[in-house]
Amino acid sequence: MVVPDVLAFVSLEFIGGALQIGVISLGLGLLASLVLVPFLLNGRLRSLFATVGPTDHWMGNYPIVMTIVGGGEIALFALTVELIAIEYANPATVEQLILSASVALLLGCILVLSLLPLVVFPRLGIDWDKNGYDARTVGLVCGAVLWYHAGTIFLSPYTFDWIPSPLL
Repeated sequence: MVVPDVLAFVSLEFIGGALQIGVISLGLGLLASLVLVPFLLNGRLRSLFATVGPTDHWMGNYPIVMTIVGGGEIALFALTVELIAIEYANPATVEQLILSASVALLLGCILVLSLLPLVVFPRLGIDWDKNGYDARTVGLVCGAVLWYHAGTIFLSPYTFDWIPSPLL
C-alpha cells in the first residue's frame, strides 16, 4: 500500500475531527496540569520537572510536560472512542467497548507514568532524585500519578462532551 492509497482511505472529515480533538486536548491538558500543583510543594517532584524538559527550570518544564502528557492522554481516549463509535453501530456494544477501552487505557497510562520516572529515567542515566529513589519518592510519584488521574477524570471529553463528534 502506497501513501496516496492510505490518504485516500482516510477521509478529510476524519482528519479534521482528529485535529480538532488534538487542539482541544492540548488545552484540556494545560488545564489538567493544575491538578498536580499541590504535589509541587515537594522538592522531589520539582527536581523531576527541572531535569526533564526543554528548559533549565521546573517552572518552565512543568506546564510543557504536563500539557503534552495530559493532552496526549485525553486525545488518546477521545480518538479511541471515535474509532469505536465509527466501527460499531450497536449502542450497547459501543458503550461496553468504550468502558473496557477506557479502563485499559487508564491503567496503562497510570502504569507508564509511574514507571517512567522511577525505572526508565534512571536506567537512561537521567538521575533526578538525590535521595536514591527511596520509598518516599516511590510513594510520592505513585500518589501524584493517581491524584492526577483522579482529578483529570472530570476533564474527560466524555464527562462534559466538550469535543463535538464531527465523525459520527
